[in-house]
Amino acid sequence: MFLETFRVFRALMARDLIVIAQELRPTFIDCAFLVTTEILLFSKFLPLMGMPAQDGPALFIGSSYLIAILICYTHAQNLLFDLEFSKFIDYQITQPITIPWIMVKYIITMAIQAMLVSIPLLAMGSFAFSTPLFSTATQWPIAVALYVASCICTATLFLFFSFHYPFIWFMDNIWARRLSPIFGFGSLFLLWKKVYALSPIAGVVFLANPFTYMAEGLRSALLGTNQFIPAPICLLALIGFIILLSGLLLRAIKKKLDPV
Repeated sequence: MFLETFRVFRALMARDLIVIAQELRPTFIDCAFLVTTEILLFSKFLPLMGMPAQDGPALFIGSSYLIAILICYTHAQNLLFDLEFSKFIDYQITQPITIPWIMVKYIITMAIQAMLVSIPLLAMGSFAFSTPLFSTATQWPIAVALYVASCICTATLFLFFSFHYPFIWFMDNIWARRLSPIFGFGSLFLLWKKVYALSPIAGVVFLANPFTYMAEGLRSALLGTNQFIPAPICLLALIGFIILLSGLLLRAIKKKLDPV
């Protein structure tokens, strides 16, 4: 039984990887425009307006997660259209493969595409700042683990959104009611210790957001300073969020596909 499940899983993954390969070039070009804007913003414009120049690399690292967010959002939107209209997922369910395996396939696909696009662009941005993003202080093993965990967590979150919310609600409200608070209170564009110094209550609120740990952990691992939440703590927090979101996802799937 396991071998048959794995065979179907491998075939479905191969199909998704072919689609990723076909979409990689236009997706990379689209995201390159976004990264170029962020580089100019954090290395040139904001320092001219009074932002400390040494904060530029840290803020760029946090904002780089926008690539993963946009890619996962696109996948979630496509899945919603499939659930509502195409029903390809119904075909997948009829195969000798369980729903959790199908969800793992979706998560891996989203995470792979996010990493393939974002990592080269993050590396390109490292040359735009006077303070390098990578140095002898960079903790490469935990940085890689954090980035993989971050992409998996982001993919799981958006997969949960696509199953939990109705099609019309998602299309009309997801940005205003869910993604805007996530961006605003997730340390993507702010440094957590500075937020906590300004308002401890706001700092605690930020800690309820997985994107805080994604941004702060990668900053800590790449820049190697004590200005951020330690990378090992962030990695453990992300693992906890992945487990939590996986449980919520499975419950949402059962309600969506088997409402009886």
